[in-house]
This record gives sequence, structure tokens and C-alpha cells, in this order.
Amino acid sequence: MAPSRAILPFLLIYLAVYFLLDSLAFPIRKDELHFWPTSQFFAQRFPPTLESLRSYNDLSTPLPFVTFGALENWFGRGPWLARVLNFGLSFAVVMGIVFARGVATSFTIRCALALLACPYFLGIATHVYTDIFALGFGVVGVALALRHRWGPCALCFVLAISSRQYAVAFPAGLAAWFAYDSSLRKRFTEERSTWLVPALSCLALPAWLLFFGGPGPRIALQNQFVATSSWLSLLPQNIAYFLACLGFYFVIPEALLFADDRRDFFSSMADKRRLAVVLVLALGFFAIFPPVQNPDGYPFKEMGFLDQGLRNFAPDLVRVMILCGLAVLALLRFSEPSLAAVLVYANAALMIKAHIAWDKYTLPLLAVLWWMKAGGYLSRYVSKSRP
Repeated sequence: MAPSRAILPFLLIYLAVYFLLDSLAFPIRKDELHFWPTSQFFAQRFPPTLESLRSYNDLSTPLPFVTFGALENWFGRGPWLARVLNFGLSFAVVMGIVFARGVATSFTIRCALALLACPYFLGIATHVYTDIFALGFGVVGVALALRHRWGPCALCFVLAISSRQYAVAFPAGLAAWFAYDSSLRKRFTEERSTWLVPALSCLALPAWLLFFGGPGPRIALQNQFVATSSWLSLLPQNIAYFLACLGFYFVIPEALLFADDRRDFFSSMADKRRLAVVLVLALGFFAIFPPVQNPDGYPFKEMGFLDQGLRNFAPDLVRVMILCGLAVLALLRFSEPSLAAVLVYANAALMIKAHIAWDKYTLPLLAVLWWMKAGGYLSRYVSKSRP
């Protein structure tokens, strides 16, 4: 397909969103109410000092705030320019999926549309949020790793972690997969030492934790209620909700969009042993750690759009059962040893330290999975042999 024909529909979608949202000039709202003041904090202190990097009032690592602050310091256009930057970066991610194979095809276009169908993607892309930075650097980092571009790959992962701490799941997952595959399976012989670079990239997270003296800036931890601020505070139910969101936002759209995947998925359900193991694990986990609501102390108990939608018609028990069913779909889809499965479970495991459960936290993983799907990497990095 000609590049212009592939780009035009997405360009029209983005132009429509831009003008429907008042050219991104609407008053600040939602998390922008604290993200934008943090960006202004860095605008007044640009370039940032070490002390300002330790004393801003937000929990995420500072790269997006420093970038937004730099734009405000240089151009003084308010949140509009920060939103435009996020919007442009999100468009670049979508185009990366469309051209994941070097040329646009109907297959890659469907993958890109599936990402756009997740309401959080364009939602955060049109606001002063930090997620697009972590998402974008995460996708590029994974892409570079699978192309063995190790120097730029490491830089992207460091930048991703410097945008949101949870982005460490991507280099950690890559390191685990490459180490596992090279030591046990010997399948990708050219990759036997490739775990080292992503593993070293993970050190960006402990570096930030040491710099902050905790999981985030101390002022933010003092001013905001964070249920997992203590090292021993864990919320396992967040893992359950994360897997349910993955089932809803990735597994179901993939099965609907691609007939081959639909057949493969139904064949996996026909494997009675696998299905039994997944059901026992899921039912046991949801019974012990049911994702009923966010912790007491937060102003909202709903965990995101999926949870809000279910609350409209389902009582708590039925709602948790539906979420369990969605998690079963995700567990079945990623039950075979593969790079994608390792990335899924690395991201899910980190949610045990997330202070709330939220659909939005699946978004970086969704972007990486749809890029891998578009590029053919979901099926390429799979190992069905046994150690």
C-alpha cells in the first residue's frame, strides 16, 4: 500500500480529534491539575537543579515534566504546546505500528486501529500526561532490541524509566527472555548474550530510587496518599485487574480482527490440561485477591472505564467474575513461553506496587504488543520446546 494512502486515514482521525477538542486549548483538567503545575515548576527553574529534581510534587520520574517545563520556559504557550507534543508523539507511535514491516498493509493498519480503539490512548495523547513518553520510548526500545541496536536500545529504556518507573518491565522482560532462551533453549544462537544490555538498562530504576531516597520525590509522597509507599505494602489485586484489562483491550480485539488468531485461541481452549491449569490459577487468585475497588483513602473507587462499565449493570460478585473471565482469556493467550508472555507477566507483576488499579496502566504494554503483532514478532519469539 502506498504510504500516502496508509497515512491519510490516520491523519484525518487526528485532525478530527484535534478540532473536536478545541484545538487542544481547553482548560486543564483531570490529572493535568497537578501535572501542569509540576511542569510550570520546572519552567521556572530551567535548567533543573539536582534539588528541584528531588523536590517536585508528583510521583513519576521527571523527564516529561522537565520537557514540558522547557517548552513553557522557551515559548510560553501554556499546556497547549505540551499537549501538541504528546499528540505528535502518539501519532509517531501509531505510524510505527502501521509501518512495522517497512510497508503499510491491511494487517498493520488493523493493529494500529486496535490501539487507537483503546479510549485511553487518545485520551492521554491530548492531555499533559506522562504516559506517552514512557510508551513511546518503550516501543522504540523493544523495536531496537529486536533489531540488535543495543546502544540506542539502552538509551531508550533509560529514557522510558526516566518518564515512568513502571517502564522497567520492558528491559527486565527482554533480559529475562533472552537469558532464558539462550541458556535453556539455544534456539536463537545469535542472541546468547543479548540479555546483558536490557539488564543493565534496568539499573536506571534503582538509580532514581536512590536519587529520590524512596519510590518518588519525598514531597509528593508526603502530599499524596499512596497505599504502596512502604516497601512492604503490596496490592496483589492490581495484578488481577491488569490481566482482565489485557483480556478486554488486547485478546478480544485480536481475536475479532484476525481469523488465524481466533482459530489458534479456540484451539488453546480445547487443550483441556492447559485450560484446567489456567482456570485453577485464575479462580484461586481472584478468590484470594478480588479486584473489587481501589484502596480506601482514594477519592474514586472505580478502577477505570472497564470497571465503570461493569458497575452499570453488575453487582460486585458478578463484576469480579466477569473480570476473572477476561483474565482467563489473557492467561490462555499468553500461556506459551514467548517474549510477549514474559513482557506481559513482567508488567503485571509490577502492578503489585501500583497505588491503584487502572486500565491506563496497561497502555504501554498494549502499544508494544500491537507493534510486535504488526511486525510479526509475537509469533517469531515463541518457543514450544521444553528445556
